[in-house]
Amino acid sequence: MTRTQRFNLGTLRQRLSTHAALPALIAPWIGPVCLLAIFAGVLSGRDRLAFRDVGYFYTPLYQYVAEQCHGQSWGAFGNALWNPADQTGMPLAGETTTAVFYPLRMLVYAPAWSAEIAMGVYVVLHLVIASLAAYLAARRFRCDPAAAAVAGVVYPLSGMVLFLATNPPFLVGAAWLPLLLTPLIDWRTTLRFSGVGVCARHIMRSADDHEPQHLDRPRGGFVFLRHATQIPWWRAAVVPAIAMAMILLGGDPPTALHAMILAVVVQASQLGREWWRGLRPPNELLRISSAILIQMVTIVLLASVLAAPQLAASLAWSARSDRVQHEGVSGTAKIHAEAYAFSVPPWRFAELLAPNLYGSPWPTNTRWDRLVFDGGRTRLETALWTPTLYSGMLPPLLFVLLLVGWSRRTPSAMVTLSRDGMAMLIILALSMAAAMGAYGPLYRGLHEFLPGYDSLRYPAKWLPFAAFALVIWSAKLVRRDRVKRQYDKGRSTIDEPGYPTHILVWVLVAIGFVLASVLGATAIGRLQGRVSDPFWGPFVPELANYQFLFSMGSVLVAVALMAGRRRSWWWVVWVAVDLGVAHCQLVPTIERAAESRLLTGQQNESSEIRWMRVIQDGGYPQEWSEQSDGDRMLTVEAGLRRARFGRWHLEHGDAVVNNLVSIGTRELAEFWYHAKSMDRVNRSLPEHHWRGWCRLLGVGGLLRCRGGDLAAPSTTAQHVLPAVTWEPLNGAESVMPDKLSIRRRVDAIDTDRAAAWRKLLEEYADERAGVAARIPLRIWESLHSQSETEGITSAVLSRHVYQDGNWSATLTPLDTNSPPQFAEVFPLDFLSQGVLCPSGRWRIEFIYAPWWHRPVLLLAAIGWLAITLGYLVKRTRIAMRRRSLLHIRQR
Repeated sequence: MTRTQRFNLGTLRQRLSTHAALPALIAPWIGPVCLLAIFAGVLSGRDRLAFRDVGYFYTPLYQYVAEQCHGQSWGAFGNALWNPADQTGMPLAGETTTAVFYPLRMLVYAPAWSAEIAMGVYVVLHLVIASLAAYLAARRFRCDPAAAAVAGVVYPLSGMVLFLATNPPFLVGAAWLPLLLTPLIDWRTTLRFSGVGVCARHIMRSADDHEPQHLDRPRGGFVFLRHATQIPWWRAAVVPAIAMAMILLGGDPPTALHAMILAVVVQASQLGREWWRGLRPPNELLRISSAILIQMVTIVLLASVLAAPQLAASLAWSARSDRVQHEGVSGTAKIHAEAYAFSVPPWRFAELLAPNLYGSPWPTNTRWDRLVFDGGRTRLETALWTPTLYSGMLPPLLFVLLLVGWSRRTPSAMVTLSRDGMAMLIILALSMAAAMGAYGPLYRGLHEFLPGYDSLRYPAKWLPFAAFALVIWSAKLVRRDRVKRQYDKGRSTIDEPGYPTHILVWVLVAIGFVLASVLGATAIGRLQGRVSDPFWGPFVPELANYQFLFSMGSVLVAVALMAGRRRSWWWVVWVAVDLGVAHCQLVPTIERAAESRLLTGQQNESSEIRWMRVIQDGGYPQEWSEQSDGDRMLTVEAGLRRARFGRWHLEHGDAVVNNLVSIGTRELAEFWYHAKSMDRVNRSLPEHHWRGWCRLLGVGGLLRCRGGDLAAPSTTAQHVLPAVTWEPLNGAESVMPDKLSIRRRVDAIDTDRAAAWRKLLEEYADERAGVAARIPLRIWESLHSQSETEGITSAVLSRHVYQDGNWSATLTPLDTNSPPQFAEVFPLDFLSQGVLCPSGRWRIEFIYAPWWHRPVLLLAAIGWLAITLGYLVKRTRIAMRRRSLLHIRQR
């Protein structure tokens, strides 16, 4: 029997179908079961997710969004919602990461459970979706249930995806990514969508004549209907469009953009391969190219319709945000300073070879890679997006085995040269190169030359694509291993050379790891006292040594367990145990009861004024940087919650002007830029000029966060929490956000924004002086024209609420029965809003109603309804066809 006959795909598929190693009903759920076991404490309500954005940002934010939606009829689909608690006010849906219109957020936050449990359910739900999506993607790439189960376990448990539990919007993108990317890069789907109609078995070379067999080819034209294609059209366009819409609604537009970029590159390489090898005539290549373009355009347009409410809100807000560099205000756009933050340095890719290779900075500081490779510097470029890239021992071991068998050009080694294998290698190489950010040219090129890409940040967002490519590539090799064993009982490994070579390779691997362990432990022991983290304390070399040796030992154990892979299900058990043990504590959690005890005595100053957070004496206790503590995660999280850090002020209904937001206002960024510049260089400013500037912001009090040895509730290790005090300013009631003020003096704002800001800040610096209201020139001219020519006297009323262009007002006279009048709301002093009010007694009502809100809601509703009806029609036709076939058989 020849090699071609032996590995004929049709024969293998037929015989494998009768020897299923893992039941198809069980295989998809192995990954979800592992996830439920890891997050059992969070789902039970005992613990809550902690650290980074999931702790201090999204847990209070999503609860606040749910409360705002539940407070009006029709929820998120009612009136447009305004968020008065952040900065000087902002549209609730303007920040894409708020996920106001995301269906799964609405579903999770519908029950009346706590914010901590709701966030835990939200995160675990998306990890489960990631597992199932990876399983389905592997099945689409023709993997059997056992191999697909490996993908379903490795993808959500890899460090590149699992740690996204600390950043929910990007976890949403990673969860839906396989369903979006797979139809875009699957060549067979492309052929069927184009109408060429050649499936895998038709392009295989037969055992006899080695010629391609083109069977049942449709008669030209682009074929989109079910009767003319072997895959329903919605699998090629509608399913990825829904996945893209979910990604957009969930708050992660960069992932959707990155998927389209990779799809274009992969499909271009596929077409180039077909042309270079002369596999298809030019007219077919042109037809396929046109179909690819139509498929991508269809996906983007349909996803835009389904996610129209979020897209409209995000685009409208982004145009006024600090993400955009505006002319005349150079230096105020923070996106350029953060563009390369969270890059992945090249030395970090060694983490793919071993679990927790470089240690972890929390809760005890054992992280040593920056000490060795970057001189111990703390930079945004090397900030940790995830503490590990480890995706299990499976990918590196399979790679070693492929290198061993490459010279023999064995079938398993040739998997990497197959069409799907090359697609995965392209995705893996490009995503890793882009994730390097500041350390490579690819991300810099995108940032410099791709239009609109300069408004994005964080190169590490490319990592889920690398994880996806790794798991699909590994799953295909696992499937090949099963195929090889089914038809070659006399061999025990994947295309190994002879037994002596096999022993020699693994002996060399073991010796290499032992030497690395000894040398690494020696080097780590010399790093003591070289660095200290302000939250996690000094570097602890003893614990770092232990973790490093444990990491090396776990690699050797994992290699030894490879001997059990004679059974196909052993692959699944092996990767589940490997990643479960390595990453069971990767996502930090804290005990909710312990945190509640620490927060019992906190001061909760409830008022209607707007606050400004002020850091004093470093803001956090100095003991945090001087001592290590295994309980430090609890201490830090309780301290941040006590200090209203991030979005924790929303938990108490407080308004904070300088809190963290994902997309802030352009004007507030300009304020901080010019205020800090004047504070540094202008020595003639009054002593308490910041109090005057607080009036400009509508701030009525200071929320001071102080460090040092202060009396405060402490943890079991007696580490103090930050001290928080609330200091209302004089006249705080006069600058309450919703309070209307009559502005006696009015002046037109300077067309030079920088000069206008400097003049405005100089006047507000004296808190006792009356300041002229700065209004647009058009409004100022209209006001003076009415006063001088028509004799109409109007007052300028202002309130400290940001005008994003969608506020309007109605004036209802109280002295007459005249109908209400509509009045224009215009920006005032950049950060506030004003309205012209004629003389008399009026009731003024401010209305927030973007003109596009209801039309895009209607458009999205039509889109979702059309898809639902289409799916029901499809299922009805399938049921009718089955009944017809059953009737024919019975006859």
